[in-house]
Amino acid sequence: MGHPEPPPGYSLRAATRADLPAVVAMLRVCDIEDWGEVDTIEEQLAFEWELSDMDLSRDVWLIHAADGALAGYTWILGRDGHQRLDGWGAVHPEHRGRGLGDHLMRLRAHLDEVHAALAAPDAPVRSYFGMVGPDRGAHELADRYGWHEVRHFWQMSRDLSPTEVLPVPRRPDGVTIRGFEQGRDERAVHAAFQESFSEHWGHVYMPFEDWAKRMELEWFDPSLWWVAESGGDLAGALAGAELEGDGWVMTLGVRTPWRARGIGEALLWTSFEAFRARGLAVVKLDVDAGNETGATRLYERVGMRAIRQYDDSERIIREGAV
Repeated sequence: MGHPEPPPGYSLRAATRADLPAVVAMLRVCDIEDWGEVDTIEEQLAFEWELSDMDLSRDVWLIHAADGALAGYTWILGRDGHQRLDGWGAVHPEHRGRGLGDHLMRLRAHLDEVHAALAAPDAPVRSYFGMVGPDRGAHELADRYGWHEVRHFWQMSRDLSPTEVLPVPRRPDGVTIRGFEQGRDERAVHAAFQESFSEHWGHVYMPFEDWAKRMELEWFDPSLWWVAESGGDLAGALAGAELEGDGWVMTLGVRTPWRARGIGEALLWTSFEAFRARGLAVVKLDVDAGNETGATRLYERVGMRAIRQYDDSERIIREGAV
C-alpha cells in the first residue's frame, strides 16, 4: 500500500538534505504560533537527520501547497531494531484547519507499518508521537487515531545574571572535575552517558559512531564539556553547547555508583560559570519530567524552572511474542 494522498491542492514528497533550511524556517513559524518565540535549533535537527537509523527518503516527509510553500512536515525514527518508533509532525499555521493534521496522522500510521515490517516478526513494536503541550488540537487528533498520552518532557531555563554570585562548586571527596579532553575522553564519556540513562524511560542504546557525529557539528565546543573523575574512573560528565545565543546543557549523566554525592550539581555549577564567562545570559536544557533519577529536582535546586512542556503519546502496533 502506498502513502496516503494529501488533501486536494497539496503534494507529498520525501525530504532531502537540501530541504533542511526550509523545514527549520517552517518550524520556527510554528514555534512563534505555539510558544510566542523561536524554539527550533537548526544544528540539532541537522544532527537528527544524520543519525544512522534515519533514512530521509523513507522517514522524513514534506507537504507542499500548490504555490510551492512548505505546509507540513513529519518524521519517524525507528530505533531498537524498529521496535521503538519516535516521531513528530507539524503544520504551518497558515495551512491549519485544512485536513493536513489528519493527513499527517494517516501518514504516520503508514510509516509505522513500514517500520514494523522491518522489525523481527515476534518483536513488540510501539509508536510514539511527540507534541507541544499547548496544542490541544493535536492531542485530540492523536487520541482519535489511537495514540494515548504517556509521558511529559520539560524545557527548563535559568537566567545567568552577570552580578549574581554563583556558588563555588562543591567537589565531593575523592572527585575531580576537569575539562573534557578531545582525543582522550570520547569513548569514556559515551559509555558513561549510555550507562547513566540505561534505566530511563524510552532509552535506546546509541552506538558510539552515531553519538560522535555531534562532534562534527558546528556547535560542538569541547571547552563547554566537563568530566568528573573518581579513583581513576569517569564518574559523570556534562556536555554543553552554545546554541542560538543561549547556553545549553545537552547531556548530564552520573554513573550509578557515584550518584547522590553532589557530582551532578557540581558539574552544573561549573558549566553555569563557563556559560556566563562567555557572556551568555540564559542556560537551558530538556528533561523527562518523570525522570527516575530525580533530575528535575536537581535542576530546580540550582535555580532552573520549567518554561515549556512537550508530550509523548503511545500507540501499540504489535504486542510481540509472550
